[in-house]
Amino acid sequence: MKIIPTTLALGLLTAAAAQAQAQTLQGTTYLRINAGNISYTQRAEDNFRSISGTLLPAAGRFVATNFLVGAEVPLGYSHYRYEYIFSGTIGSDEKVSVSDVTFGVSPFVRYYLPGAGSHRLFGQISGSLGWLRNRQQNTYSGRYETKRERTIDYQEYGAGLGYNYFITPSAALELTAGYKRSTLGPDRTNGNLDVQAGFALLLPSTK
Repeated sequence: MKIIPTTLALGLLTAAAAQAQAQTLQGTTYLRINAGNISYTQRAEDNFRSISGTLLPAAGRFVATNFLVGAEVPLGYSHYRYEYIFSGTIGSDEKVSVSDVTFGVSPFVRYYLPGAGSHRLFGQISGSLGWLRNRQQNTYSGRYETKRERTIDYQEYGAGLGYNYFITPSAALELTAGYKRSTLGPDRTNGNLDVQAGFALLLPSTK
């Protein structure tokens, strides 16, 4: 009596796996929203506070089975402040507040490892051109202040590995981890770990 329910369950799982595989076929449209670089820090000794975060909406299309070409638009914000009291000087202090807003365009290519089912792994490479708007305000002993604003362009290159878990055949959770190399302005280059998490829609071609 248990053979029919078991067979039915296996059939449903097999169908779901086939549908998940079908979402990486040529012509499928990819839409995604990820978040990364989310942090909050505080330090009591100098009244330091910082907060940062980045949203990364993206869109793309599978130009071949398992091969995705797309672009994301990184939108970032960070702010930190701290207070510095000059040693041995009563009533002499400096308060610093710095805000950064970033915007960019980042084309990427992604390849999914062949497979079926709800769990899919992929590799990805990307490049990015963006702009950073920096604002800094310094207040000295509450008497006077200075302000500075500037815009800096940056270039970024990266590679990483990722994982999609298909909740339904057309909707998946996404996690990526990789390394990015950034050039900020004419003479500042750095590398950092890039971890993102988010949600993706994979819409099959109607043709």
